[in-house]
Amino acid sequence: MSQDRNRHVREKPFQTERATLGEVPRGNTAAGVNKTILEYLHENIAKNQWASLLDLPCGNGMLLAAVKEHFGMKVKGGDIRERPALLSADEYAVIDAAKPFPALPDQKFDVITCISGIGEFGNTSQFFEYCHTRLNDDGALFVSNDSVATIQDRLLYLVLGRTRRMKLFRIYQQGLWNLIPMAILVRFLHDAGFVIEDIRYLVSKKKDYWMLPLALLVFPIQYLYVYFAFFFEKVRAPYDLRRKMYPFRSLYSAHYLVIARKA
Repeated sequence: MSQDRNRHVREKPFQTERATLGEVPRGNTAAGVNKTILEYLHENIAKNQWASLLDLPCGNGMLLAAVKEHFGMKVKGGDIRERPALLSADEYAVIDAAKPFPALPDQKFDVITCISGIGEFGNTSQFFEYCHTRLNDDGALFVSNDSVATIQDRLLYLVLGRTRRMKLFRIYQQGLWNLIPMAILVRFLHDAGFVIEDIRYLVSKKKDYWMLPLALLVFPIQYLYVYFAFFFEKVRAPYDLRRKMYPFRSLYSAHYLVIARKA
């Protein structure tokens, strides 16, 4: 690791304690996502000597502004819209995530975040490959998206053939979302050269707790299926990974955050 990167970390030490991270604005994502990312950085940034972070798509730039404030990292945001007011001209580039980041020639980063972004473009597997090439060795990738594994999603699909995110008749009013099941996402990350470190499910709205009673009924069946997946599906995925993919919280949490490391 270069001396420049080490010096950048030392020159601006942490400016906050973990207890204050709850004050971070939610931004354009589910509740708790930005806070969870900052908590992870707080626990890992020093020992990994991470000094730079790229956020795609960066939206209004709130996550990057919080990263600068709390950790003093060098940040870069990319999106197809105009530069957000929270970022300087040097901290922003117009980037279409469906293309191999031509606006960032030869730049590499220690951390890349894609928060509620993979549902908005259709080349998810290629996007992860682009991210892998732009990460420094042992860098981290954060990916969040809406889950389709909740009790509500399962009931809606069983009865009406739809999910919470995709309505049946709002044909022209809703976005064209890619609802990526967890198994597909894990496959994309693996093929791109990433190792899954953790998967965290987040309750974005308090009203989602209505699913808890049904989740308690369904989870024993899900647990047995996950545990004996080698018998039901002849899979070789390790149990630790299967357990992270489908924990109890997956039944009532509408959003997930995957933390992967460059292998």
